[in-house]
Amino acid sequence: VTCLIVGIISIILWWFVRDTKHLAQYALYIAIIADAVAAIPTVVFVWKTPDGDRPFAWALFAIGYGLVIFAIEEQTFANYILPIYMTVGPGLIAFLLIKHRLRNKTPVTEWIWKSANFDPNTPNAKCRVRGSFFVFKPNFELGVFVAIIISLC
Repeated sequence: VTCLIVGIISIILWWFVRDTKHLAQYALYIAIIADAVAAIPTVVFVWKTPDGDRPFAWALFAIGYGLVIFAIEEQTFANYILPIYMTVGPGLIAFLLIKHRLRNKTPVTEWIWKSANFDPNTPNAKCRVRGSFFVFKPNFELGVFVAIIISLC
């Protein structure tokens, strides 16, 4: 609820100051704070239940935003803060998940497409994650991974 309220305040603030460059950045800062507050339950979940999520997507997300830093043309704090935040946050989550998998000697293939309570051999396999059900297709995620790698080459 807190992050929703802060997010709405950020949108309202941005609406009123969107034409004033030096003031619009404050709406961005408030939105980042709202997102950080919303990320707390995810970090707690990953800390307590590291088998409930996979590090692969988080690591790709962090790497992607890390690369965005190199595309910034105007060197200002406001231009750097979001990519840095979006690199550090998912990077932290990926680190926690990878550390757990290394400690338990989990095969790398399971970092990408296996999760707790999931059997990929079950027809229409579903994986219970954080209280809701997601239809999970390992071949689809592997295809997305291959597409990303090919596009980077």
